Amino acid sequence: MSRTHSSPGPRLEALTEELREKERFMSHGYPSFQYFLEYLKSSRHSQCPRVWPKGTVAYRCRTCQIDDWSAICKVCFQLGDHKFHDFNMYHSESGGFCDCGNSHHWKQDGFCKIHQVSNGKPGHLSPELYQLIKMTVCWALERLSISLHIIWVRRLKDRNAAVENEMRVASLYMEWVKMVCSVDVLRNCLSVLVTRKFLDGSQFEKNARRKKAPLEILLKTLGSMPEELTEGATTLFLQMLYNGSFKSQFTEELMKHYPLMVDDAVGKLIKHSQHEGVITECKALDSALDRVMVQLFNVAPTVMELIKNNNLLWKFTSVFDGVLKMSLNQRGIVSMEHEAIRHKVYLRPQGDLYLLVSHSPVAVSVLNERLDVFEDILKVVTYLQWMNPYTPNRSLDFEDNAWTLALQLEMKTMAIVFQLIAHCYSSAECRETVKQALVEAGNRTLKSLHSYLSRETQKLTVKSSMSLHIPLHRVLSAILSKLVLFSWTDNKEGFLSRLQVDYTEAEVLSLLEPPLRIAVWMAQIRANQWQHVWGDYNPLQLINQGSFWHHQSWDMDLLLLQFCAVAKEKMEHAIVLRMAECFDLQDLVTSASTGDKMFRFSPSYIQDFLRIILLVVCDRRNTGMNEEESLQYNVIQQLCVRDQTYSQGKVSDSISI
Repeated sequence: MSRTHSSPGPRLEALTEELREKERFMSHGYPSFQYFLEYLKSSRHSQCPRVWPKGTVAYRCRTCQIDDWSAICKVCFQLGDHKFHDFNMYHSESGGFCDCGNSHHWKQDGFCKIHQVSNGKPGHLSPELYQLIKMTVCWALERLSISLHIIWVRRLKDRNAAVENEMRVASLYMEWVKMVCSVDVLRNCLSVLVTRKFLDGSQFEKNARRKKAPLEILLKTLGSMPEELTEGATTLFLQMLYNGSFKSQFTEELMKHYPLMVDDAVGKLIKHSQHEGVITECKALDSALDRVMVQLFNVAPTVMELIKNNNLLWKFTSVFDGVLKMSLNQRGIVSMEHEAIRHKVYLRPQGDLYLLVSHSPVAVSVLNERLDVFEDILKVVTYLQWMNPYTPNRSLDFEDNAWTLALQLEMKTMAIVFQLIAHCYSSAECRETVKQALVEAGNRTLKSLHSYLSRETQKLTVKSSMSLHIPLHRVLSAILSKLVLFSWTDNKEGFLSRLQVDYTEAEVLSLLEPPLRIAVWMAQIRANQWQHVWGDYNPLQLINQGSFWHHQSWDMDLLLLQFCAVAKEKMEHAIVLRMAECFDLQDLVTSASTGDKMFRFSPSYIQDFLRIILLVVCDRRNTGMNEEESLQYNVIQQLCVRDQTYSQGKVSDSISI
């Protein structure tokens, strides 16, 4: 074949005619190529080839589907008999493909009329015809690969390079390959050929001796394709992912290109942040990967196998780490001004990692067998500590979305941790095994916090800087929230004896400092103590309190404050004193006569202080108690509120009496 690189681009008409000539050879003996394809479809059982983008209406039927992710298109649903079935219509968030006709994901008696198992003579391809089809498909895949590579090279050198001619050529072959892929017997052939290394490597790399597979070129160029070609390639992938062998090879090849795809997206956004074409390309790539990842990782056993064979947990975590590391400021904290954060490039690896751990077996495996991955996640979380800080000289502009970017980044990152801990806690594993896994996760988190605080304590004591973000502390709180639910009858001190709290009193107070500072800051805002700095600053507090994340984060921060109060023996006085100092109310707890000093604060501020004291010191929610102590405490608390009968107390108490 002639080398297309040096030519200005062949005429589209000539290439189209050449393609039609190939079709006539393939469909010899049939009225037309389209008739030939329809014959193959109708005379042989096949799977529905429809692929849909995000936002499309699709259907699930619990009566017919084999797994939770299975779905069918609108046409197959209407042509199937689901009248009295347990079905629902939904808008597909990430896109997908139809499972009708696929007995691995949909029951055969739920297939529609078109894709039911045929009782007639199956479609048959003679060896000669099969070889002809195979040669033609290889030819089309090679032409497609060369065209895509030319586009990639030209745009790599010059973002504004003229590539319209090659785009038309690539689209011609892309649409033809997709059309062939819609026929089941031809799709099987295509899914084998697209992964076969038959392309001359020197057409794509100078002096390359190794042959390449079309799939390698398709994935290499995916992030730099124009949007319509990215959409076409994604549809082609989805059409073939039903094939288990292709799925495995596709995942392996995708993981080779995945880190570079994300790095290239960040690099392009930094270099061409105002270029609309670059932003559109990055969004198209993200949408394409969304659609593919959902289909790759939708069944737990398959996911476990893919993780084992491709080390997916480490790869996604390391890419996530790499994106955030690029966005760090001089203090080693994520900057909201970096392009990777502004354009939310981090959502790609973060979302893919979340997709993996949303499967219970994966989450349990991480905390039981892959604590190295958990430690990598803790490292990523550390980058978010005290991000987006507010200082007196920083003006508050709610049109600047830095505060929402920071909130979303913490929430989505913590969602990974919540999945790990929740799945581990609710797993069918032996309860002692689950306990040990969570205790070990808690110890690793305490170790990470100790390392972080030893570096940052001096900076955190600078009261001119305030932040709402302490996700590393909240990881520990999330683990503690499950540990307090276990029975610890074999340990006098409850779970505290199993945690390695190798902290001095001063270090416990350092651990206490960030969540306490946030509570104090919110109290100061409610008391209008920041008005002299920024004017009306209450909107931030109102927005923060109005969000779901505020309630979650406050619960976690409060639990950590309670933990600090019992982490070391006889620390209650030191804890109360430190809280009073943060509120600037030390006179209230150190002097019998306070005079008029406390009245310089508003009643709401004093109320916030007393409320936190009561919650932390008096109401410790089972922290450090064994089962008997916890039961006694809860009963007393309930009876102090009002008289109750035995049955009422049994219902209201969280522990069975």
